[in-house]
Amino acid sequence: VSYSGVTDISVNNLSVYPNPSTDFITVGADSKFNVLKTYDNNGREVMNTYFTPTIEKLIDISQLKSGVYFVNTYFDSEMIGTQKITKNE
Repeated sequence: VSYSGVTDISVNNLSVYPNPSTDFITVGADSKFNVLKTYDNNGREVMNTYFTPTIEKLIDISQLKSGVYFVNTYFDSEMIGTQKITKNE
């Protein structure tokens, strides 16, 4: 579907658990992804992880400060989904 030249992309189900977390999160999606980019509440990229394509990945977030973050998943350059997470100490 296209509205004013913008294509509507179907977003796959994305899960992140446990949320909130203190050290590790597991990210899962309905389709394969191979890049995770994590952004702080101000939109700054704080973590960028590349790996072999998978539908589930364990990610170490222990180095992040406490706060709210947004995890974006990609397959190459195509965004799969975004999930908000909370990092606790």
